[in-house]
Amino acid sequence: MGILIGGVGGALLLGLFAILTKASGLHGLGNFAYLITVGITVLAIGLVGALTQGSLSEQFTLKGMGVGVLAAASWAVAMLLITIALTRFATPVSVLTPIFNTNTLVAVLLGLWVFAEYKQVQMAPLLLGASLITVGGILVSRA
Repeated sequence: MGILIGGVGGALLLGLFAILTKASGLHGLGNFAYLITVGITVLAIGLVGALTQGSLSEQFTLKGMGVGVLAAASWAVAMLLITIALTRFATPVSVLTPIFNTNTLVAVLLGLWVFAEYKQVQMAPLLLGASLITVGGILVSRA
């Protein structure tokens, strides 16, 4: 069920997200205004979710929040760079999205190293899939 919810659902929504990101720029939303708009929306959804899950104090830890801030900062800067590429340089979303989605390779490598996930996965299919993602990124970048 996790693959369906986080994998398929996440992929569909992030694909839509890329299209809506470009559309917001085409409709005049500035890069930093975009980040503020997205941040307010994320905050609202987070608050509603947290409030429906019981005690808020049980959901927050200082270390967890510190890592969360780092995650948010890396995502925000990535989104800023993507919006700049889409709006200032008019990079086609159909070319840019597959390239920035090679972030999968970064996550795979870091997951194998940081969380020792190499103990849990079959390396041959993982390496084959990573190779296909790399080839796909190269092909798309030349489109």
